[in-house]
Amino acid sequence: MALNYIYINRLLSVHEKIEKEYLFELSYLFQINTSVIIATVLIASFFINKNKKSIKRIELISNHDALTGMLNRRSLNQHMMNIINSMRGGENKMMSLLVLDIDHFKKINDTYGHDIGDNVIREFSATLKQHTRTQDLLCRWGGEEFLIIIQGLSVNGCLEIAERIRSIIEGSSLAISNGHTVRCTTSIGVSFFHLESLEDFHDAFKEADKLLYMAKEQGRNRVKSDTHVNSVQKLIS
Repeated sequence: MALNYIYINRLLSVHEKIEKEYLFELSYLFQINTSVIIATVLIASFFINKNKKSIKRIELISNHDALTGMLNRRSLNQHMMNIINSMRGGENKMMSLLVLDIDHFKKINDTYGHDIGDNVIREFSATLKQHTRTQDLLCRWGGEEFLIIIQGLSVNGCLEIAERIRSIIEGSSLAISNGHTVRCTTSIGVSFFHLESLEDFHDAFKEADKLLYMAKEQGRNRVKSDTHVNSVQKLIS
C-alpha cells in the first residue's frame, strides 16, 4: 500500500512538472505571437499611412499644373461640376470668367529659351495668386493661357480685378534668373454667366476667349468684356 502511494505520488509530481513546462511553453509562445501580431499591425499601419500619403500626392499631382501649382484643365472642370452638384434645386450662381494670355510669349521663348519662358510663367502665375482671393479658382488652361473663376462680386468688382492684374503685370519686371528680369504684358477677356450646367461654363469660356483675341487684335495689354465696356482702366485710380 505504501509503495502504491509512493508510486502514485511520483506520477503526480511528474505530471505536475510536465504541466508546468507545458504552461511555460504556452506562455512563451503566446508572448512571441503577441509580439508578432503587434509588429504586424505596426508594419501594416506604416504602409497604410504611407500609401495614403502616396495617394494624396498622386491626386495633388494629377489635379494641379506641375509648373505653377494651379488647377489644371481637368481639375477645373471637376470643380465646376462640384459647384453645380452642390447647388439647391432652381439655384444658379452668377460667376465671372477671366481668360488671360501673356502677350508675345513666343518671342520671350525664342529670345531667352524655354527655361526662361517657364520662369516667366511661374512669376506670372504668382502675380495672379497674389492679387486674387483665396476662394477664386485659378487654372493654367494650357501654355501661356490662364483662367480665373470669380464668385460673389459685381460686374465692376470683377472688372477692377482684371484691370488691376493687367496694370500690375505691365508695371512689373518678372524675375527670370541670375538677377535678370523681363517685362511683359497681358491681354484679358472677361465674360459673365449663370452657372446651371457645365455647358454654361464652356460657353462662357468661348465668349471670354473671343474677347481675349479681340483685345490682342486691338493692340494687346488691355481688358475686354462682354458688357460692351471697351476699357476699364478708369475704374482704377
